[in-house]
Amino acid sequence: MSVFLIISCLDCGKKQEYEKLDNRVLENKDREYQEKKQTILQRSEAWYDAQYYVRSFPKCKLLDQVDLWEMGCRKEKTHFLIKYEGDSCLLTMVPPGDECVFPLRTESGRLNFRKVLTLIEHPFIHKTRVTDFWLDQGKAVIFSNYSEEGSLRDVLYKSKPTQKFAQKYKNFETKSATTLSKGKTALYGRQILEALIYLKECGIPYTHLHTGNVIIKNDVARITNVENGLLNLERQNERLLRQFSKKSPKFSKMDLNVITFGVLIFEVSSGYVLKNLSQLDENPLDVDITQVIDVIFKDGEKCPTLEDLANMPIFKNVKISQKTPLIEFDEKIRKLLKIANEQCKELRRGETTNKKKMSRGARSPQNKRRTTTASQASSPP
Repeated sequence: MSVFLIISCLDCGKKQEYEKLDNRVLENKDREYQEKKQTILQRSEAWYDAQYYVRSFPKCKLLDQVDLWEMGCRKEKTHFLIKYEGDSCLLTMVPPGDECVFPLRTESGRLNFRKVLTLIEHPFIHKTRVTDFWLDQGKAVIFSNYSEEGSLRDVLYKSKPTQKFAQKYKNFETKSATTLSKGKTALYGRQILEALIYLKECGIPYTHLHTGNVIIKNDVARITNVENGLLNLERQNERLLRQFSKKSPKFSKMDLNVITFGVLIFEVSSGYVLKNLSQLDENPLDVDITQVIDVIFKDGEKCPTLEDLANMPIFKNVKISQKTPLIEFDEKIRKLLKIANEQCKELRRGETTNKKKMSRGARSPQNKRRTTTASQASSPP
């Protein structure tokens, strides 16, 4: 009898375990279904928003059903292919960060934001064609030229820019399909440095450098998404930068663009995304490239500048056209840029809030949708 009871208890225990397991499986499936359903709804909503917005631009045409919902890693940032003035362009919509310094709900705030982006004319910075702010949706709107070659990361992974992020970078945690030659690393590296130095001298914040934010076209590298710094969006490599700052006080004092440049050079040369400093010794590189990596990540307490890097042998010998004249902003814009620069120097401690929050000055009223056209919200430039 006691044996029977023991067996019965064991059977009951197993049955309960199976029931718990079945419940977890069902819960996971239900969660996946709800997430998929939510994604489809968000995707449809974004597509409808894009159609609605584009109607206010007579020279703009949305390419039917060509949406790039999951092209990038930011779920709050939506992209669409359009034709603008006969050129292929990328339409991007994104809510500002929760501490965006530009009061985008005011006409002057939108005008200043637009001035900063559209006045940038540099051979190694991707051109912004149109900058707007959609009041109803609380989103910044950017038109930029589209490159079929895609980003530097697309080149490394031999992928197409229109593919989903998870598909084209499925080996993102391991190794890219290819690396750059020393010559290409020198060329693209110098071009990127020139762009970063220019933005710094103009007082425009930019700490969002990574291989996905460098557009390649006709053997020219151009940094893109300059608006990210102005909108105070969280950096893709925020965790890595926090990790470095904890490792050594040197990284807390160093220009973040210098650190992210070092991360980029390591990735294009080794094929690996830099996750921790121990990787630097595990992947032997060309001696000139190693010198750059060592200056940034190893050489004691010395904090190199962007100019120091540009004068290193591997980059110094790359021929660059004459310097681009700097932009002279008015005093009000300079003050806003100064605050934005201070924000960009800070490392965030927690997870991003940009996906759920918008700037205080740009928050969209709840339950108010499509009451005015985009052109009524703010006149396009």
